[in-house]
Amino acid sequence: MNGIVRRQTISVLSHSTLRNRYYALCKRLGAPRTASVYHTVGTGFGDPHVEINSAGYHYVVTERGQEYRRRTTTDAEELLYWLISDVVFDMASKYELQHRVPKQDGRRLMFQKRIELISTLSPEWAERKRAEIEAILAEHPYSDD
Repeated sequence: MNGIVRRQTISVLSHSTLRNRYYALCKRLGAPRTASVYHTVGTGFGDPHVEINSAGYHYVVTERGQEYRRRTTTDAEELLYWLISDVVFDMASKYELQHRVPKQDGRRLMFQKRIELISTLSPEWAERKRAEIEAILAEHPYSDD
């Protein structure tokens, strides 16, 4: 192409648009407002925040000024899945704590609840979550007492 390098640009959604979609999903889940805050800057307390630039969407976790995790995607749905997965984890953990079964690995109830919750939003997301959980269990099986 005559030495011309063409860069592919991506069309990214604004924070406002993403925030609205995220809150709509959280509302469908019945998530408590405190568990579903959309941050655009790090809080320093381990809460994820979203950065957007020409490279795409960045899911970033920082704590005490240190960056612990950064995942990048050009797909807004992927970013929303990551964010919603955090909310679902929080909700399922609280559910397990309230419904704990003695001598049973707490992950049984928690994993089941995670799939149940996310399936209310998307069957594809539920299948993906199921596969993630199966991979965890393949390495770390349930250990009931």
